[in-house]
Amino acid sequence: MRLSWFFFGFAALALFLCDFFSKEWIYQNISLQRSSYFYPYGGIGVFKDFFGVDFSILHVANKAAAWGLFSSWQGFLPYLRMAFIVLLLWYCLHSKKFIGPLVFLITGAVGNVVDYFRFGYVLDMFYFRLWGYSFPVFNVADSLIFLGVVSFFLSSRRHSKNYDKSRSAAH
Repeated sequence: MRLSWFFFGFAALALFLCDFFSKEWIYQNISLQRSSYFYPYGGIGVFKDFFGVDFSILHVANKAAAWGLFSSWQGFLPYLRMAFIVLLLWYCLHSKKFIGPLVFLITGAVGNVVDYFRFGYVLDMFYFRLWGYSFPVFNVADSLIFLGVVSFFLSSRRHSKNYDKSRSAAH
């Protein structure tokens, strides 16, 4: 058990550092963008019209939550995020289930909270335009949160199916 905590701690640190240094590079090398309607949309172009997909790296200030939610709660949002992190850490320490997905969730949330206190906003950078649709700009921490939610959902479904099998075998 101790080895798995070491592994998850090491993974969390490595993922956090990946998020931290990618944002630091963007902050130091790409000016804060207002956006442009033309490729590379005010940033660095990675690829254009690759099967209808454009990808650019930008420097965008996100002062809200995902997709601009809670933008009028800017002063309260960091504390809400920190409470969420504490709740997830408490669950992690008191439950042996879903540790992997929780590592993704906690690491991503911590990365975005650190941004708020470093920059005054969450620094987003990855911009995709998918077949004419502008996908919301996101960062490594957002990707970790997404992976955490998806893997939590998949793990809980698998856990639920195993629980149902054991209940039906007992009857």
